[in-house]
Amino acid sequence: MNRYRVVRIGAVVLVLLLAHDHVVAEESSATATDYALSTTPTNHPILLSLDACVVLALHAAETAGQLNGEVPQAEAQLRQAHSDSLPQLHLSPQIRAFLSDSSSTDLDISVDLGERFLEIPQNLARRRIARGRLDQAEQRARRTSEQHAVKVQLAYLRCLSAQNDVQLAHARWESAHAAGEVWKDMTLEDPDLAEQQTMATLEARHAKDAYQDSEAIEEACFGQLAMLCGLDPHDCLLEKLPRYAFPPISLSRCLAWWQDHRTDVIALEKQVTMMSEVIHLARLGHWPRARLGVGYDDGHSESEFDDDPRGAFAMFALSIPIWDAGHTRARIDEAVAQRDALLARMAVMKNNIPSTVTDAFLQLRKSVQAFERMSVDPKPERCFEEAKAKFDNGDISNIKFAVERLLWDSHCADIAEDNRACYEAEAKLCEVLQASRFELSAGLPETDASVTP
Repeated sequence: MNRYRVVRIGAVVLVLLLAHDHVVAEESSATATDYALSTTPTNHPILLSLDACVVLALHAAETAGQLNGEVPQAEAQLRQAHSDSLPQLHLSPQIRAFLSDSSSTDLDISVDLGERFLEIPQNLARRRIARGRLDQAEQRARRTSEQHAVKVQLAYLRCLSAQNDVQLAHARWESAHAAGEVWKDMTLEDPDLAEQQTMATLEARHAKDAYQDSEAIEEACFGQLAMLCGLDPHDCLLEKLPRYAFPPISLSRCLAWWQDHRTDVIALEKQVTMMSEVIHLARLGHWPRARLGVGYDDGHSESEFDDDPRGAFAMFALSIPIWDAGHTRARIDEAVAQRDALLARMAVMKNNIPSTVTDAFLQLRKSVQAFERMSVDPKPERCFEEAKAKFDNGDISNIKFAVERLLWDSHCADIAEDNRACYEAEAKLCEVLQASRFELSAGLPETDASVTP
């Protein structure tokens, strides 16, 4: 056991005492969620669980428009595509004055029904493209939400780790400071003792620097978590992690589940489908384009050259593409190239995902097994109970019993750290599966709807 591990042991009791003193609220995770979602101010810190932090952060990000920023734009594009397929009225009044001895005026009024009204196949393709963009935006919004949830989970775990590091660094600094005070006022002529005095002073200064650095890291971690949750850092207290239990999932279930639920794969598939519509729309550029309108012409009154008819008229125009210098062909080739690139990208993605899912699943399994082995190991507790019995009977000294207590406290700290490592491995599995913690705990259900708290 190295020196840092021995000093680390002494901080466990202090950690437990501080945790007991700081639990000033008995609200559950749901109560914490209701607090953050309400507008009623409070002067008491809130005890937040991991799940409550995820819910709060998702709500704060959604309120700020960080999760679905592309969806309104895609919805507007879909409405625009629908409007292009409907009749549109464009009024075009025209007055012409003839400069001659017997001048007269000519009034023309026409109503155009829209350039794209009669482009029926083109309009159908545009609407399908707009619908594809909306589907992609919704999948990307869901993906952003999943990534944000994992980010909050890791931020929560970093805060817990930073809290523990602060307690350990504080205990180490107190120990080094006490040792330095013993040597401080001594005047020593022995070179060996003088060297020990110098090293003790140096160790105390280094321990203080480490303690200050750990406090700064803790403050930064809590600041990030509070910002994600939309709370003040001083209003947040973190709940201890419950004992982790492996979710009811298997590797085969994970490998089958991602194929239908990974939002980035779904979004890419929808983009490929949309590009097929883009190709179809580009090919329609070879088709003739029609235009329809109605109007009124008053003719040339009071003129000897009044040969134009007078009255209402209907207008139908047809534009037939003869030669566009290869513009339509270039648009088709560009769309085909983009679709082929998307297909290649999707093939690479689908080829790489199974290995990442497998690695994340096995890491979670390994972390849980390490945690279970350490938590059921009877030897540390048995040694501590034997030492306690000997100390009560006066068979060992107070110093010897303190060492045994430090060993037991170190074992408890290692169990807590392994438990936190399980939650971190779970967050990474959620990331590669693109699933929520609630879906994972439910056994990755078949339903497409995400399980919400």
